[in-house]
Amino acid sequence: MQAEPDVSARSSWSPDPVLALLLWAAAACLLTLINRFAGHFVPIPLFGSLAGHFLAVPYLLLLLLTLLKMGRAAARLPFSAPFLLVAGVLLAAPVGVTLLLQNMKIFPPPWLFLTANNLFLPLAAALVGAGVGRVIKHPNTLLAAAGFSIFFDIVVVTMGTVAVLMKSNSNLIAAVSVGAG
Repeated sequence: MQAEPDVSARSSWSPDPVLALLLWAAAACLLTLINRFAGHFVPIPLFGSLAGHFLAVPYLLLLLLTLLKMGRAAARLPFSAPFLLVAGVLLAAPVGVTLLLQNMKIFPPPWLFLTANNLFLPLAAALVGAGVGRVIKHPNTLLAAAGFSIFFDIVVVTMGTVAVLMKSNSNLIAAVSVGAG
């Protein structure tokens, strides 16, 4: 049985791994912000329509590809597993600050509100995924997990069951949510 190749050991042209990670994270952040605010500025066809599907499918595939590239860039970082895990936890701190401010009935600054979930949390998930992958000695096993989990979270919240419940003004979301933005 052939061993699974280590993504971090492959040699292919890539800029500095840290720079690649930051560029893919910025691209993913930009795509999620477009997803969040595009409907306010550009008339987008209804999602259930054929034109809406033609817009949504390529966009979602591009978002998934960007998140997977971000996860791959995190796996190629030349840092130890403990460093990646600590860096991932520290990058998740802005989300904690946002939740803390919301629990105190204080609206967080717009820059923190927009970057906590859209930039820092996906980056933190990619780093923690890369760190855990190194701990279990199978970095490729968890490589796609961070990208797919973030992707499906975005889809479910913006177009899936959560979006439907929010449009119907259901009290179910308030009953089960923790208070995230």
